[in-house]
Order: sequence, then C-alpha cells, then structure tokens
Amino acid sequence: LECLGAEVLPFPLKTDCCGASYGIPRKDVIVKLSGRILTLAKGLGADAVVAACPLCQMNLDLRQSQIDAGLNMPVPYFTQLLGWSLGVDEKTLGFDKVAMPLAPAFEAMRRRAVELERQEQEEAAKAAEKAAAKAGKKKAEAAPAGGEA
Repeated sequence: LECLGAEVLPFPLKTDCCGASYGIPRKDVIVKLSGRILTLAKGLGADAVVAACPLCQMNLDLRQSQIDAGLNMPVPYFTQLLGWSLGVDEKTLGFDKVAMPLAPAFEAMRRRAVELERQEQEEAAKAAEKAAAKAGKKKAEAAPAGGEA
C-alpha cells in the first residue's frame, strides 16, 4: 500500500480476526471483534481499514451500524486501491458496492498530500534562503576590506 502512495499506520490489530464465519450464528462475536478493530483504527486516525479477506471486508464494512453508528470507516479491498492507483475507474472497481463510501477517505488523503507538498515547498524555500545567505556571507568575507584591490 505504501508503494501505491498510501500512508500505512502502525496497527497492532492488523492480523486480528474480525469474527469471520461467526457472522450468522454469533453476531455478538462479530460486534465485539470487528468493533475493536474499527474503534482502534478510528482512534489512530485512519481514514480507512484496507482488507484482504472477504469476510473481514464484509464484517468491517457492513456491520458498522451494529457496532457504532458513528464509525463511518471505509473498508475497501487492497485490490480496489491497487486498481484505483493504476487509474481503473471506480465503477469497475466496485466502489459503489461498499457500504461506507470511499470518497471521504480519498479527500482526506488528498488534503494531506496537498499539505505535505506545501510543507516541503516551505522547507525548500527556507533551505534556499539559508544557502543564499551563507553564499552572501562568504562573498562578503572574501571581498577585500575597505574596497582595496
């Protein structure tokens, strides 16, 4: 995901189970396990939880209203993000099929990218000013005192 340009947060529950096949017989298990994953992701500032497992994607995406109505955490497949980064259109990728829309996550990522670019430009400008000042100081030190040649 980092190779695609995503910022991947350190996530201690990245291999924890969402409850998988307990979806039908034990909704309470799904609510507890999936809720733990989604709540931590939200608390860490994640814009989305990216899934590789179909059951995780289903439980984490579709059951959010059973867990906590305020989560609103998109849960795309990693292959959807791969396709999106390669320019595949959103309809083909099935973005319209997920319960939690991805647009807010993409907008947050775009805002962060713009902010990061602005910060990098500011840092480059400061470095250029510092270099110019240093060059000017060296030139002044190299010039003969009192204007004598």
